[in-house]
Amino acid sequence: METTHRPAARVICLDAANRLLLLHWRDPFDGTWLWEPPGGGIESGETPLVTARRERAEETGLDPAAVLDRSVLDALVPDGPWCDRA
Repeated sequence: METTHRPAARVICLDAANRLLLLHWRDPFDGTWLWEPPGGGIESGETPLVTARRERAEETGLDPAAVLDRSVLDALVPDGPWCDRA
C-alpha cells in the first residue's frame, strides 16, 4: 500500500504553570486511545500558521490569536502507525 503524506499542524499549548494541553481521543481506525496536542490537517490554501490558529480555536475554544507567527516551526515528522490508512 502506498503511503500518503498529509501536511498538518499541531499546537503546543502551555498555561502559566507550564502544563501541556493534550486531547484524549479514540482513533477511528483501530480504536486506540491517544493523547496528542490540538491540531489537524492543513487545508488547501492555508499556511501552517492559519491552520494552527484554526485548529486551536476549533478543538479547544481558546483564542487563536495566541498562536504567534514567530512560534510556528515547519518540520517533517517521521511516518507513524497512522500512515497507509485511507
